[in-house]
Amino acid sequence: MPRKTQTNPRLLEVYRIIGDNISRRRGTKKMSKKKLAEISGVSRSTIIGAEDGLGCSLEKLTMIAEALGCEVQDLFVTEKDREEISYKQVLFWKKMSETLSDKIKQ
Repeated sequence: MPRKTQTNPRLLEVYRIIGDNISRRRGTKKMSKKKLAEISGVSRSTIIGAEDGLGCSLEKLTMIAEALGCEVQDLFVTEKDREEISYKQVLFWKKMSETLSDKIKQ
């Protein structure tokens, strides 16, 4: 867990992204911090710290992700990145569909 004096801006940004994702996923599931703590097996203070961007161990982060029904790597992705990935997938499948359609016509 980072110390409050941690000054690496990139690391602080990653912790903020993780915290935002935990909070968003918890909210989507209408789950309180206390309930997430109970289900995940980590303390409520760990949940609070993680959501506040203070970070937590990878082991605890994995337990939180499992309780939220996602993969731990999902907590590291920003909403903007998620939208970009989805857009690229749509383009890929559109191109694949066009290619397949062209092959069927031949």
